[in-house]
Amino acid sequence: MSSDPQTPGNPDWSQIAARMDALTEANLRILRRQQEIEQRLERMEAALRLSPPVRPPEPVARPVRPPPPAIPVEQAQAPPAPPPPPPSEAVTPPDAQPPAAENLETQVGLTWINRIGAITLILGVAFFFKYAIDNEWIGESGRVILGLLAGFTALFAGDRLWNRDQKTFAHGLTGLGISILYLSFYAAFGFYRLIPREAAFVLMVVTTAASGALSLRYHSLAIAVLALIGGYVTPLSLSTGEDRPWIFFSYLFVLNAGALSLARRQAWRALELLTFGATFFLYLAWHADRFDDADRVPAAVFAALFYLSFVISPWRWIPEIAQFFVNTAYASVTARDPGAYFLMTLPTAALGVYLADRRNRMELLQAALAGFWFEFFLWESHPDFREWTVLGLAAGFAIFFAWVPLRILRDRDPGVTGLVSMPVNGAAFFAAAYGLVWYIYKDWMGLFAAAVAAVHLGAAMMIYRWSRQRSRDMRPALLAAGIALGFLTLAIPLQFSAYHITIAWALEGAALSWIAFKLAERRVYWGAWAVFALALARIVTIDLAYAGDWSIMRLFANGVFFTLLLSALSFAHGAYWSRGQGAAPAGILLVLAHALMIGALQSQLTIWALRNVAPEYQRNAISLGLSAIMTLYAVALIVSGVLRAFTPHRILGLILIGLVVAKLYLMDVWDMGRLFRTLAFLGLGAMLLATSYLYSRYRKSIARFWRGE
Repeated sequence: MSSDPQTPGNPDWSQIAARMDALTEANLRILRRQQEIEQRLERMEAALRLSPPVRPPEPVARPVRPPPPAIPVEQAQAPPAPPPPPPSEAVTPPDAQPPAAENLETQVGLTWINRIGAITLILGVAFFFKYAIDNEWIGESGRVILGLLAGFTALFAGDRLWNRDQKTFAHGLTGLGISILYLSFYAAFGFYRLIPREAAFVLMVVTTAASGALSLRYHSLAIAVLALIGGYVTPLSLSTGEDRPWIFFSYLFVLNAGALSLARRQAWRALELLTFGATFFLYLAWHADRFDDADRVPAAVFAALFYLSFVISPWRWIPEIAQFFVNTAYASVTARDPGAYFLMTLPTAALGVYLADRRNRMELLQAALAGFWFEFFLWESHPDFREWTVLGLAAGFAIFFAWVPLRILRDRDPGVTGLVSMPVNGAAFFAAAYGLVWYIYKDWMGLFAAAVAAVHLGAAMMIYRWSRQRSRDMRPALLAAGIALGFLTLAIPLQFSAYHITIAWALEGAALSWIAFKLAERRVYWGAWAVFALALARIVTIDLAYAGDWSIMRLFANGVFFTLLLSALSFAHGAYWSRGQGAAPAGILLVLAHALMIGALQSQLTIWALRNVAPEYQRNAISLGLSAIMTLYAVALIVSGVLRAFTPHRILGLILIGLVVAKLYLMDVWDMGRLFRTLAFLGLGAMLLATSYLYSRYRKSIARFWRGE
């Protein structure tokens, strides 16, 4: 006969046992939690010197008995008991909580007075030693021995008090003892020469390690801070005025090493901030008071060591500040020697960029970039060896330039900061190098700008191909291309002069229009249109306004004609490649192209009239010639529009004829002489009839053009 657990009279013993086990575990957890809370309250009362409140007797945990072998059926079928609520945090009864004023008084009296007293006592001991030194009360060996005895006594007393649960007071004594030991070991070598340098170094290392060990033993940030303050005060309070940078900075470096290792192990940010601030202040104070030419080597060596200590800090802003200001130290100790300066700043910049990439900290990249270029502009005025300086700047430019391409090729986001660094880095490099070599190589500065443009253009092409293959963001490639465009546009006026600048800008605009068409990127079109605007502005304000004496120019063999002709062709190409960006951009470029072409023809007519027509008829001849050129050009546009089914040319032709008619009836009829006025009306009438015949002859074709057939 089977035993079905769902059948009345056959209880499921496995379910019952599981429920009993769950209840047992819940009870045990509650008991353990209660014991932990009571122990925590006892520690708090001991620290605050409070009498424990009256509590009820503790419940005794009884052993859990196993379930009985048989349970009534009704109890087995009853629903399980709800699980016990989670244990809540223990709340101290109201009568056990001291008032707020008593808490503040206890904190001030026990903690802050203890800390201030320890620091004051450290300073008092230091001043006493100084006074004893000046008055020769105690021999050199006796001073050191007394210091050692006082330090070890303070450490012993602190440990005994800590074991007796007087932890706050013990922390102060321990910090005092460590500081006195620092003072004693430093004085034994640095002032009295009682022990060799190696022994002093080992003793300071041991003291630093001991302070770290005691801080760990007591879990006390206060001990570490007090010991560290004593360590920093020691060389200042016992200074005799003698400059010993190797000893001073070696001591400071050892002290920092112990403090930083402890701060990073315990995640004590305050300790690391204290170490960084004290190091920065002591180095700056020494440099302002003691630095001379003989101290350049130790100043440079320890500036690099201190930088390496703090640039790897896990805390925010400490690495950035160290990265920015280390170049200031390098500049101050190199005495305008470019070789020494770049020997220190370039590895520093490379390390900053590497750590920024490794930790993905854009602020560190900003600090490295700003520190390198800002400090160079402050440091450099007229270095003796310009070529080496330019090579060092080129190396720094390459370090920061590599950020965006390398991040993208590794499929990592360069970030907004990285993208912004590209134009900033390029502009800073060009400005710094330009100021150095212009006096010697001023005829080649355009090629220099073109070289910088080529570097950015190469990066743009590489990033574009990589991004297109993987369907990534194209903005970095476009940014690099835009920077290349900027430097190329700048290179043209630097390398060329007069009409060559306008021609180069116009050709550049046409080339950019073609590139934008191939890339199908509207933002590249904006760059092309901006360059076209520069070319047009230069034509109107410079090329035509200051062209010189036109009467001595050779016909069709002069700069004005070639400038207007090539600019017109470039604008026409720009209109052709911009046709997919809407009617307005392409239409404006097309109108400007034809206007420039008419201007080129008119300029040659002016030259011919000035050289071949009598002075009294020159104005009428030029005006009549302009009307004839505009009329012939309009007819040519209409013919081209009809033959090639290009509506814009036909419309432009008609508009141009309208302008000629307006010019003839509003201006020429009043200004020209009778002969020239007659010729103008005859010529324009003939051209209008020819245009009318052309439209009559091809009206069906034109109608089909408009219908889209």
